[in-house]
Amino acid sequence: MNFLPLLLGASLLLVLSTGYGQDKTIINKSGKVTMLSFKDDQINAIDISALKNHNADLKKHHRDATAKLIKATLANLKNQRNNLRIFYEWIWGNAEVDNLEKDLKALEGYLANKDVSVLTLHELTTLKTLIDKHLFNGESFENLTKSAQNLQLWKTDLFKTFLIEYYNNCYTNATDAIKDYGLDDLLRDSRYLDEQYEASSKVLAEMRNGPEQVSAATLQNLQNFHSRLDGGRLTAIKNDLLKEKWFKQWIWINGGSLRLNPLKFSTNEYLGKFSSVDKLKSGIYEQYLDSLAARYIRYDSTERIESFRKILAEKGTGNNKYTLSNRADADKNNQNEMQALLMTSSLVNDIFIPESKSCASKTGTERTKCVKDHPVEFQNFSFSEKDIFQASAETKNYTTRPVRAGTEKILVVHNIPAAYMLEIQEKTTTINDRSDVQTGIDSLISFATQLSALAVSFSPYGAYLTPKQLISTRSISMAALQAEHQQKSLSVSPAERTLKPPVSEYLQIILEKNGRFDQTVFQEALTKMPSDFDPDAEYMDLPAQRNEAAIFLTFYEAAFTQALKAAVDNVQKDSLYLSHLSAAFSESTLPPSELEPIKNTKAIFYSKILHTKPSDEPVKHEISIIGKNEKDAKDSVIVSSFKFKTGKTYRFQLSAGIAYTFSNFSQTSAQEKDGEILITNTAQQYRFLVGVHVHWGKGLFVQDNRLFGNFWERSAAFIGVGIPKPLENVYLGYSYDFFPGLKTTLGTQFIRNNKYFIQNNQILDERIRYQLTGPFLAIQIDPTGLLNALTLLFKKV
Repeated sequence: MNFLPLLLGASLLLVLSTGYGQDKTIINKSGKVTMLSFKDDQINAIDISALKNHNADLKKHHRDATAKLIKATLANLKNQRNNLRIFYEWIWGNAEVDNLEKDLKALEGYLANKDVSVLTLHELTTLKTLIDKHLFNGESFENLTKSAQNLQLWKTDLFKTFLIEYYNNCYTNATDAIKDYGLDDLLRDSRYLDEQYEASSKVLAEMRNGPEQVSAATLQNLQNFHSRLDGGRLTAIKNDLLKEKWFKQWIWINGGSLRLNPLKFSTNEYLGKFSSVDKLKSGIYEQYLDSLAARYIRYDSTERIESFRKILAEKGTGNNKYTLSNRADADKNNQNEMQALLMTSSLVNDIFIPESKSCASKTGTERTKCVKDHPVEFQNFSFSEKDIFQASAETKNYTTRPVRAGTEKILVVHNIPAAYMLEIQEKTTTINDRSDVQTGIDSLISFATQLSALAVSFSPYGAYLTPKQLISTRSISMAALQAEHQQKSLSVSPAERTLKPPVSEYLQIILEKNGRFDQTVFQEALTKMPSDFDPDAEYMDLPAQRNEAAIFLTFYEAAFTQALKAAVDNVQKDSLYLSHLSAAFSESTLPPSELEPIKNTKAIFYSKILHTKPSDEPVKHEISIIGKNEKDAKDSVIVSSFKFKTGKTYRFQLSAGIAYTFSNFSQTSAQEKDGEILITNTAQQYRFLVGVHVHWGKGLFVQDNRLFGNFWERSAAFIGVGIPKPLENVYLGYSYDFFPGLKTTLGTQFIRNNKYFIQNNQILDERIRYQLTGPFLAIQIDPTGLLNALTLLFKKV
């Protein structure tokens, strides 16, 4: 079998899978960036496909939430204890309520499995249409490209958009009975229903002693009460308002409870029922100002006209000075609830990267070329160290890499929670502008000096000095022990304590165990006990006490049964309808007009571009990126901490070192001495030399401790002289810093070989002449370090 095609296919698949996402910015379902992809000053688009599954989960969540509301309504309609179905049958009739219940059941099943075979709607067809549009087919996420350096991910709450569109549809098609129902109508009807419900309670209270005790006067009162309701305001509310389709359309949202306004916020007209001014204090303040003004008019001269003007300016400000908090609270709560619903779109993540300033004004291909020629270097972080985060095109060791004088570092933090703000805490310390190699040489010289001093003053007993060992201690306060003991003692039930409980507490414990204890009934039963019964006596489990307990429990059960019967008797039709309506109108607000969705532009997560402070002098920077909670000053997060150095560039550098000339040569000098000519020939291939390097490019950046580094800046033209006899040995060449401060020079040596004209043992003429000897190689370091080394080497001990 030929495995070659399979291997090639597998290799291709591996390459594709490995490269997947590298050209996309990926966000996880919580909204955080996990892969930030950018190139040439531009963020690559967000890959929304990674959020598709989460979108499906969100829609299912919204459908489940809607189904839960419908399920709660169906449960309340079936619950015979609240008589909710009887109440709605009184308003709409049995057939209408049956249809509503069928619609709700069909929608519940449709939300669960989208089974259209069971969907036969009568009243809620619009609801089903919008469920399809938003909760089955809606898209939660949207990717917006604001600019090349700014991408935004928006999230839409599909349940809110569904609810807003459904509300607007219902309100648009509602009749004037709903739209024109104002605050005066609501206050009037609410007051009427409360009064009638209270009156019904009073009438029914006459039946607490049982049917056998009802008198003719009681019967008459019941009949008159019912007659007043029939054909009165209650009938008008039922026929002119409650029969509107509006209430059927919204029966599902509040568990079946009747509400004029299905939303949690209302109109400004409704908020007007909350007074905003303390009229009493405001009136007194205005009266006081009137009295002051009258006094000035009668008695004061023009010398105090400025004071009088201040009084006039204060007139009419009483309402502003004495306001009531309940209106402010109502306005605030209403605004919060309104924004909670209308804010359908939220900015999940606002992603930024820096823009090349030098290319900002350019466009098209010109900008593309500019960005490639002048790339922006920066470091990306994620706010939390626990985040899974990766960024493309990262600059290696960017945070710790030294920078040139006047240069800043650009830091970008992503996935910052909305509650946090970022700041850079920066500490700078002045440093000697020397490379690591130069510092290392200095350290070696310093170490050698210390060894020299140590050899002189060495003491054999110094090694025996050891630091003291600190032992931490832990103590427990007596207050903590006492608090723990008290807590344990109070946690014991009364029956388990050492002291016996009083009789009343013992009886209460028995009833609580049976789930039959009620404080009101308990007190009522206590009043029926014999006069010699002492409920506060200590229960000793004596026969007499057991007998009293049995008697008490008999009385208690009788009183309990009587209370139950009174409660059952209270549930009569008129009282039932009024109880539902009174609660509905007292908790209702006025429905607002059509709703307009708004966007929350404050990002849940955002990116922040930070800049370090540039320095013109050599310094060491200690950087901490701190995230602080705007609402809690104690809550802070260290995003990252690092150190780096700022150094200067140097066009000219001095050096000292050792040079070796590869060619054999000799230097000849002639000198008259004692009437003779003394000729000296010298030859020295090794020689100390000092010189100056003229660096190319921007000059040598000594803080760049990389091997090789920038070729042009590490390269230099060199001119130097030999030591001793500098005028007789001149060196010219090319030098390169493998590390800043460690130089290697290759060039040519020129030696001075003067030309002499000698006659009769006399030097008649001497002409200066330099000769090319050949190539040389030199190793050089900073002259300061070399001088220290030589000083140490030749130091007399």
